[in-house]
Amino acid sequence: MVAPASTIPRARASPIAASAVAAVAALTALANAGLHAYLVPEHLGPEMLGMGHGYIGVAFVAAIPLLIGDALALLAFPQLRVEAWHAGALLNAGMLALLVVSRLTSWLPNGYQEPWEPLAVASAAVEVVFLAAYLLRLCAREQGL
Repeated sequence: MVAPASTIPRARASPIAASAVAAVAALTALANAGLHAYLVPEHLGPEMLGMGHGYIGVAFVAAIPLLIGDALALLAFPQLRVEAWHAGALLNAGMLALLVVSRLTSWLPNGYQEPWEPLAVASAAVEVVFLAAYLLRLCAREQGL
């Protein structure tokens, strides 16, 4: 006879595993903040401002403290971890979407479009890793792990 599913004990994920996933996400957020900090001078330079694309640099400046704050919340404030996961996922998904749009179309204001240079690929990669970590954590929570 098979025991009902409700009587089978569930394995619990260790706090260490959950913290490791949070640490990976935090590291990707910090890497993304660093990438965007590096790009700010170029995106607020005279050429970009002259073309009406200065808003890209301003968006980078706004994203940097949000990414750093999310990383800190994931690492140092367990009581805010759920909110930090959701906020980080929204931020990274939005940044990834805008990056892809800015590479494949000229839909952003003033026709902003850039090629897929190495730093754009690196930024997309860290955003995808953050989102993968978020989905992993979300699935684990759904399973009660």
